[in-house]
Amino acid sequence: MHKREQVLGNIEEFVSQELQSPSLAKEVNYLRHDWFDDQQRVAIVGEFKRGKSTLVNALLQRSIMPVDILPTTGVVHKVRHSEQEQVHVYYQNDVETVPLNKTLLDQFTIDHDIKDIDSIMVETDLSHLSTDIELLDTPGVGDLNDLSLKVTYEQIPRADLIVFVLDLTTPLRQSEINYLIDTIQPLAMGDVMFVANFADRVDEDEIDELTEYLEKKLKSITEQDITVLPISALDATEVDDDDWNNFVNTMLSRLENQNHYRADLLEKRENYLINMIQKHVSHVETLQQAEQEELESLLNAIKKLEGEEPLQRKRFEEYVKEREKEIKRLTHRSIETFSLNLNDKLLEEINQFDGGDLKRFVEKDLTRIVEQESKKWFNHHIPHIQQLIQKVELELFEGIKRTVSNKQGDMRQGSGLDDFDEQLWDVQFSYKQAKIKDSVKDHMTSLGASGIAVGIGAAILGPLSAIFLGASPLLKDYLSNKRIKQFQEEAPEKIEPQMKELKEKIEDSLDEYIHNQLNDLLHNTTSYYRDVLLESKESIEQQILINENHHQYSHIDLQQWPSLLAALEGVRNGSSVTYS
Repeated sequence: MHKREQVLGNIEEFVSQELQSPSLAKEVNYLRHDWFDDQQRVAIVGEFKRGKSTLVNALLQRSIMPVDILPTTGVVHKVRHSEQEQVHVYYQNDVETVPLNKTLLDQFTIDHDIKDIDSIMVETDLSHLSTDIELLDTPGVGDLNDLSLKVTYEQIPRADLIVFVLDLTTPLRQSEINYLIDTIQPLAMGDVMFVANFADRVDEDEIDELTEYLEKKLKSITEQDITVLPISALDATEVDDDDWNNFVNTMLSRLENQNHYRADLLEKRENYLINMIQKHVSHVETLQQAEQEELESLLNAIKKLEGEEPLQRKRFEEYVKEREKEIKRLTHRSIETFSLNLNDKLLEEINQFDGGDLKRFVEKDLTRIVEQESKKWFNHHIPHIQQLIQKVELELFEGIKRTVSNKQGDMRQGSGLDDFDEQLWDVQFSYKQAKIKDSVKDHMTSLGASGIAVGIGAAILGPLSAIFLGASPLLKDYLSNKRIKQFQEEAPEKIEPQMKELKEKIEDSLDEYIHNQLNDLLHNTTSYYRDVLLESKESIEQQILINENHHQYSHIDLQQWPSLLAALEGVRNGSSVTYS
């Protein structure tokens, strides 16, 4: 057995038995396996309904992966090369192997209780890509159940390449941004590339603008130059497509580049896990030093917070509703000013019209003015709206931290658990606040006129000519009688209904956009709050149980940890240091 494999095996045993953390032990097991496995993993991630499974099917050049699956029934599918086609279904404590059959695979995904399924491995011919590739088709991010979320997050650090699938037809959702900031950036050890699916659903002359919008938006979030590749996974399964071929070639090229740094990638994962274990060891040491009465007091504080969670959520819901009203009120005021200015500009153009093709003037020239002015408005105001929404998120987290700190302070007074409290709360909330502040700063950067207008404005305004040209039938009368002067005199009255409709459409659509963004924000914030409470409660309950049944855990020896670290360092340095 290789020395590194032996040392990591000892660390896995320590984490499992001494720290009693099965999930962390599982990650060490993955790392130990990956050090001696030549497979390169490509994880396909993104929101539900982004066409991830269709993309994987296109890579396989055949329809195997289940599509249109309900988000609550999602499970991680892995695909490896093999000359013998079969499916391995990994349950929590068992594995079932069956011949590859799409109908059977659909049944495993839909009909089975996925709480019992860890993952599904499909073995089929991948020689047209590479015999060393493992594809991972993950559940949709925005709609994961707890088990699928956990499994998906386990796979992200293992991936040599992450393919983040976006929708070319819609702006980035807040949940996608949160997933990128809170999960992909902190956990991804390998390369990340972005593709925008559904290029077949937009006009060809809009693809570049939509792609540019996504690239600028992602750059403002990641502070890196990002390339987004537009694709149509559906078309790729039917025809030879240049954009699809470009994506596949880029993916294989980046994998080949990653292969040169595979050892560095694995050592990066190793450092990450060692750091996580060290934090866990320090946490357990702190808990072991705490008196039972102090632990009970702190546990009661957390349970009280859990009991008050519905009330706390209601308070935050009311707060978000008030902020939503304020943001909408500011937005409506701006839209009112915009519509008045646009109306004046259109009337000015009409009054300056001195003859010619009246039909073209109305249908082309005036419509172009509406489109241009709308794009300018969106370019200027959408970043401000997003900034206001991000500030609401920051205020929510600051409010949650104050609530927690006050409750903890009341229950901890004189208990001597100040350091423990800071470990559980201040570090986690400070990290989240820093992320949000960075996000607020990012939204102040210029995102570009065309990108904003096409990415968000186009989704709201739709075909402007359909709105503005509602008066086109009236042109026939003007044209037939060549009454240009009358057209100019009656223009204010004729334009008013179209301007009102345009204004109301923008207001209604932006109201919906703001509401959805804030609703996602509230859900993500309260979910994070519950997760932290649960994690803290479980840690304290475990230590209380250990203290109450100390004779059952007399073998626990945290002093093993320095020896394990020294043994691993010896392996890295090529010395003869071993752990026994």
